Amino acid sequence: MLQSITWPFDDDVDFDTADLILRLQLEDVEDIRSRAKGKQRVDADLDDSQLALSLMESNLLSTKRLIADRHMSQSIATAVRIDGPVIAQSMQQEEIAVGDRNLARRMGGMSNVTHANQCGGSSSGEINDKILSKLAGMYMFDDDGDADTGGACLQNTGSNVEEGSSAGESSVQASSRNFMSREIVCEACREPKKQCEVMENECSHAYCKQCLQELFDLSTRDESLFPPRCCKEPIPLDDARIFLTKELLDRFGRARIEFETTNRTYCFRKTCSAFIPSDSIAGDVATCPQCLTETCAICKDGAHYGDCPEDTTLQEILAAATENGWQRCYSCRRLVELEVGCNHMTCRCGAEFCYLCGERWKHCTCPQWNEERLLARANAIVDRDLPHMDVADPIRRNRVADATEMLRTGHNCQHTSWRYIAGSHRCEECFHNLPHYIFECRQCRIRACNRCKRNRL
Repeated sequence: MLQSITWPFDDDVDFDTADLILRLQLEDVEDIRSRAKGKQRVDADLDDSQLALSLMESNLLSTKRLIADRHMSQSIATAVRIDGPVIAQSMQQEEIAVGDRNLARRMGGMSNVTHANQCGGSSSGEINDKILSKLAGMYMFDDDGDADTGGACLQNTGSNVEEGSSAGESSVQASSRNFMSREIVCEACREPKKQCEVMENECSHAYCKQCLQELFDLSTRDESLFPPRCCKEPIPLDDARIFLTKELLDRFGRARIEFETTNRTYCFRKTCSAFIPSDSIAGDVATCPQCLTETCAICKDGAHYGDCPEDTTLQEILAAATENGWQRCYSCRRLVELEVGCNHMTCRCGAEFCYLCGERWKHCTCPQWNEERLLARANAIVDRDLPHMDVADPIRRNRVADATEMLRTGHNCQHTSWRYIAGSHRCEECFHNLPHYIFECRQCRIRACNRCKRNRL
């Protein structure tokens, strides 16, 4: 009887043998199908044997594609492992040559030009062994049998070393085993992951591939999350690169250009509104790279010639902002409304300014607090702790006075100490409703979800 063979094969079956077995079985399937032709009506439904034959053929084809993909992955990983030391040695020799050249230039009275400055890279000449080990753990060895993992941490079959050989293994091979021997809990999803499936930051927090991609994706759409960070420190792009897709890396590069531009111009067409980079702006005319619409880089309205006419819509908005006490960011020109908190504003673009006068922070003599907003925030904090207590109760009044003083003295909070609160709550940063828990800063009492706590505050 014809039997299906699925991955993984035994350790002693190489890729060529496995491929041959599958091709022979596919030929057997075709032979059985050809012999069965003519034994039933053309419009008749498939019987059980024919349906099983079709399912088996589909299974064999999927396994055949899997073998081809694994063969390519192993070839790539082998090239990385073998060529890594050669590249490192070549770079080290280049550094020595650059050092000799700089010495000769100094002796000749000329300034130094380092190899790092010429190439824009690191001058260490070293290959990141941790990344090589992670790649080896992901692609070099056979996995645990789950064909749908698509890059899960794999187990070494020992097929690269002949039995009885005394040759030592490389440092990459040794460290790749260490990556597969330990599990780490992802900081975002709280799921245990194999070490080679996560990226560990300097703060010791780790993120799995899916959560890291989600964080980088969100950072391209929410400027307050850019650059992606954990514990207020940016996540190195070079370390995260192996977990990110090319499409996400391209979007991240475009977002970097947009968010690092101070006076930004967006396409004035409401159906487009795409960011227009500086290299698409000639004089005062900005040409949208998406729809080719021309926008005035000064008034941000449709392009025009001669002097920029008065933008009546903008003037109406600014008049409403003045009437309501809204402030405008000096960097990105966003309008900002302050509901609670001190007058120290941090815009989503990163600029810090005074909410009262709009000047750069610490460049004015305005008070740091509006007493009405301070008292409103203090009452909101006490209401969370004593929701049903009468406002005239002396205990509540004392609590409000304590909260007011706490906010006045600790307004410039660095959020270094948090406490966990169970139950359903709303994040005061992203305004998402969390069904199970929230974190509260022990100093300023702001409540934030885990993502905002790690990546935003």
